[in-house]
Amino acid sequence: MAGSKKGKSNNKKKGEKPKPKESNSKLSSHQESSSTLESVNPSDIDEETNNLFYEVYNNIELAYPAACEILLTLGYSSYSATLAMLCGGNIAGEKGGNMVANILKNSISFIENYPVVNGQHAVDVLPCFQTMPDLIQCWVQTLVNQAAGLYPEATQRELLLHVLGCKFVDVEGIVKDVGNSKNGDDDETDFDAFLKENINALRSVNLTWKPHQGMTNNNLLGSQPPRGSNDKGKNVMSGKNSDGKTEELAIKLEMKVKELEEQVKERKKGRESLEELLMRQKIEIANAHINSMLKMVLGSRKVNDALDIMEGRTSELRVQNLRLRAELSACRVNGAESERKLKIAMKKDKATIKQIEALEGMTDTVNNEIRETIQMSLQLDRQLHVTKEASNELEVRVRQALKQKEEANDLLKAEKRSLRIAKEAREEMLATLQQEIGAERKQVEHEWKTLYSESIILEQAFGFQDEPSSSSSSSSHDQLKTFIDNIWDNDCDIPIHRRCIMCLNRVAGVLFIPCGHQVICIQCRERIVDECPCCKEHIQEKVRVFGAP
Repeated sequence: MAGSKKGKSNNKKKGEKPKPKESNSKLSSHQESSSTLESVNPSDIDEETNNLFYEVYNNIELAYPAACEILLTLGYSSYSATLAMLCGGNIAGEKGGNMVANILKNSISFIENYPVVNGQHAVDVLPCFQTMPDLIQCWVQTLVNQAAGLYPEATQRELLLHVLGCKFVDVEGIVKDVGNSKNGDDDETDFDAFLKENINALRSVNLTWKPHQGMTNNNLLGSQPPRGSNDKGKNVMSGKNSDGKTEELAIKLEMKVKELEEQVKERKKGRESLEELLMRQKIEIANAHINSMLKMVLGSRKVNDALDIMEGRTSELRVQNLRLRAELSACRVNGAESERKLKIAMKKDKATIKQIEALEGMTDTVNNEIRETIQMSLQLDRQLHVTKEASNELEVRVRQALKQKEEANDLLKAEKRSLRIAKEAREEMLATLQQEIGAERKQVEHEWKTLYSESIILEQAFGFQDEPSSSSSSSSHDQLKTFIDNIWDNDCDIPIHRRCIMCLNRVAGVLFIPCGHQVICIQCRERIVDECPCCKEHIQEKVRVFGAP
């Protein structure tokens, strides 16, 4: 495999561990960082912060199998990959980055520094952590400590939310850093070839590769051009372009602020729509509950009315039965009574028997109605139980909706806080740019005054006029300014220190003797009579020369 790493071995000796090393700087640094783990003990914080802590832990834990799979795909043994992760798979000193890429970077760097020979490391190294959970827990605390350095007044929950919301950098920067850590151009080319050959393995975990480039990231203010002592025109040009850079930066910041405001508005609209939906569901469930209760009340009233009617009929039948029995007992038939009374008594007995039979039939009907009423009452009880369960579910959903509303409010507050911080940073940056522009303007004015005084000296030296008059000073000032601007706008390949000081367009090729100055060209040598324009010394001879002065 082209560009493969030295020290690979696929044979792992069972039960073989690296021997401890007395002076191990990595171990001491990890022990110092692990001593801070007591500040984030999951048992000492609330449940929500504890869940956030384990969410960060799980996110980091999922990155290790992917990194190990890449190392195995690249040809490293499982022994080398595991030991490299325990010894070098940390992010101490990092300011964020892709988790898998950071693990690969540190692990490959460790394998390169401590190669494996015959199944074990040539240099005895003590793993910084004995188990992977210890390493992951130290990693979580390192991220929290870095967030605490940025936000000292934030709580543990806010720090964990910040860690979960970080956007990690792309792997190209990590690949570039690992390539630059090598010694010599041949090693960098070898490392690029190694990554290019194993591009499929890198892409399997959403990592990419591109050829090594020497470009570096520019800051927000852009790269500043170098200022040389001999190049006086650069300050003038930078003063002209500084206003444009300030406006461009201000426009970018305003666009960013507008994007944040639009995001806040969209989330606010989504939250309002969610509240309206929950309110409609709540009203519908309440109406259904009220209708079921009304049906139950009406059914119970009907049952009570039927029971009252049956009780009234039963009481009437009992009274009538008692009255008939009293009449029968009062009618004592004996041989002395007349036949007419006997017939009347028999008729009354027959009528009474019929009434009793009718009352018995009515009693059966009433009993059936009572049984139906009891069944209806049981059915209403079941409906009432179902309605209570629906009401409990509604309360749970309302509580969940309120919790989501609180979380949305927290997110809105965080977004407002970030928006306020962005505005403050923008104002500070604009103030800094204004100060820099003011300083550059002062410097340009000072240089302009210097150039103006030098132009007056040149005019006097060349014999344009004996004394600078006040009437022609403004016109000569404008002419000189136009002349200098035309010179800087001219695309001339001649360096400024080799140009003729008279025409500024040709190479200075005349040497003055005895002072030795070479400042004018062949075409302008007749304009200089007997004094050097630089030192005012008498010229004895003018010699034409070729090459650099």
